[in-house]
Amino acid sequence: MMVLNLKGRQGFTMIELMIVVIIVGILASAAVPLYRGNIRRAIKAEAEATLGSIRTAERIYKAQHDTYTDATSAEVESMLGVQVLDPQYFDADCYQVVNATATAFEAQCVVNNTDAAPGAATAKRYLGTGTVVSMDQNGTLSE
Repeated sequence: MMVLNLKGRQGFTMIELMIVVIIVGILASAAVPLYRGNIRRAIKAEAEATLGSIRTAERIYKAQHDTYTDATSAEVESMLGVQVLDPQYFDADCYQVVNATATAFEAQCVVNNTDAAPGAATAKRYLGTGTVVSMDQNGTLSE
């Protein structure tokens, strides 16, 4: 039979363990807002990339027809030829072109309830519903 002799062995005190737990808690509380901000930026980056493609398609359309065109979400692909392939947060139903004239337009990414992208619920949780980001004919982004 083996007897453990704990005399002379040092361990951690409860105070030391509590200090470590408090430090880890402070570090975690600082990291969570940074993580959430990175998620928001990633979601918006996907929308901005697709809006850039829509802007390019609108510029080509204007070169051919001397005017920009309004395109509903269903027409973005058929009229402008922009396909949303492998969407993470927003499918094609989220994108539309509004307020198009001969000299200006505004393309928008709008969070809606019919979005079937895998991360649609995440986008709604972090950004809510409504317009996520919009881009005009000059490439200016607005939220």
